[in-house]
Amino acid sequence: MKLLSLLVIYLVSSTLFAIRIPKWQIREPVDLSWSIDEDSVYWPGIQSFFYSRKVAHFDEENHWYAMSEFCTGEHGSTHLDAPYHFHKYGWKVGDIPLHNLIARAVIVDMSDIVHRLGPNIQLQAADLIDWERIHGPIPTQSVLLVRFGWSKYYKYRDRYFGLNDTEMVFPGIAEDAAHWIVKSQKIVGVGVDTASLDYGLSTTFPTHRILYENNIYGIENLNIPPNLPARGFNILVMPMKLREGTGAPARVVAIPDIILTGEQCSALELAAAGVPWSRSDLLHYERLVVEKLILSNALNKVDYLKN
Repeated sequence: MKLLSLLVIYLVSSTLFAIRIPKWQIREPVDLSWSIDEDSVYWPGIQSFFYSRKVAHFDEENHWYAMSEFCTGEHGSTHLDAPYHFHKYGWKVGDIPLHNLIARAVIVDMSDIVHRLGPNIQLQAADLIDWERIHGPIPTQSVLLVRFGWSKYYKYRDRYFGLNDTEMVFPGIAEDAAHWIVKSQKIVGVGVDTASLDYGLSTTFPTHRILYENNIYGIENLNIPPNLPARGFNILVMPMKLREGTGAPARVVAIPDIILTGEQCSALELAAAGVPWSRSDLLHYERLVVEKLILSNALNKVDYLKN
């Protein structure tokens, strides 16, 4: 049996060298969220974060003790927007299923377009169609992240919001893109590295309404680094579980695909993105790929052949 198992591993791993599978550029979890503190960005008019009480001292027996109390609005720093935020019958934070918060992720990078055309650009449905043409179909049960390259302004509030005397200025997601997302039936959440899913000039927030009416949640004020791949990783969205929340502060983490869903992946899924691996990359992951993605299925097939 041991010899037969080794033979299976050899045959499967040899096959992997011949197929085209995506190059994972994430080898460790990547934090996509900003810390919450007194300098955090909040939507205008929302209660910003502050400590109402802080205790930190040694007691009479020289034992250390620290605790704090704080006050904050729901919609500040990196946070989740629950569908209820713009839809009366939408999910509140505590209603969102866990499988919608632990999901595959894809990134549409619009930063070059923002650089060329300016801050009032919007992600269009055509951009999503082009993305799928280049990178392959968006997986079902995915979170769509849109990188406008705007997080570089996060610590400069006036630049981040583009505030002037009458309006805000920053990029966002167009109404037709929101309709495309809903129609695709593949996306459970949408995140941006700006202050809003809708672009700054919007006053009616149609993208919010279209998505949230379909229980597709939002994530705002993300910190998306430029070196993340377009696909091939998972996302873990961890909002504070406010039962009645319209939103909540959130820790958002990109995680290598093999950590969360390795045992569910197949070689065909791995090949979906069509980006060839170098031999050194494949050698780096061969043990994990074979043991976690293939071995259990392969051994089942061996047992079947034996019988």
